[in-house]
Amino acid sequence: MSEYNKMKQKNPWWDECMISEKLYKNLFSKRPFIILGQKGSLKFLHELGFKTFPFLFDESYDNIDDYNLRFRAITSQIKKIVTTMTINDLHNIIYSD
Repeated sequence: MSEYNKMKQKNPWWDECMISEKLYKNLFSKRPFIILGQKGSLKFLHELGFKTFPFLFDESYDNIDDYNLRFRAITSQIKKIVTTMTINDLHNIIYSD
């Protein structure tokens, strides 16, 4: 079972923020996630009242206009987690409260 998921929510033909069942699964199971989707996806979730994981990821990627630059920022966040934390570290951070 993975401790975090990278969510792909990109639809170039759709301008509105799209939230799929894949994301809801992570929200309800309290698993950290990174959304590779439209700019403002995390902001949209916050407006709906959902909490994300800013203590684990630098969520500033959500404000980047250019899709390729946003993808690079997300990739660097994933690399940071993979290279600096163990599964036990992630588990302790996620379930600390």
